[in-house]
Amino acid sequence: MEDIEKARLWEHRQSVNSDFNSISNYFLLAQSFLLIVATSNQIEVGYHRLIVGILALALSGIWLYVQSKQKFLLDGLKKRCAAELPDYAQTRADREHPVWRFSNTAIMARVLPMLFSLAWIVIVSTTGL
Repeated sequence: MEDIEKARLWEHRQSVNSDFNSISNYFLLAQSFLLIVATSNQIEVGYHRLIVGILALALSGIWLYVQSKQKFLLDGLKKRCAAELPDYAQTRADREHPVWRFSNTAIMARVLPMLFSLAWIVIVSTTGL
């Protein structure tokens, strides 16, 4: 692979990584605001809270899907970069440690949306309807 192709591959990896982080930030912010609305005293317990909870639960499912797809794309690009860029491969190898088995991207892509989904299930089930 020529240098210009390596540079293009690296730029693509950086772009997908940036997209992953931007999407995480957007959904985390949206979910946090909805959680504040649903648990504040400004909204009455009942249909309003139920509607907010159901919409937020659907949003959590969308978040899980979108982030899982972005993680899949990013993982593929990381593998290609490691194969083509020896310095990058060495840096990734140096970072491996048994304590840190779980990747940050896996947590951001799957665990956070599932935790919010669980919170929304609890909120929806306790609306008293």
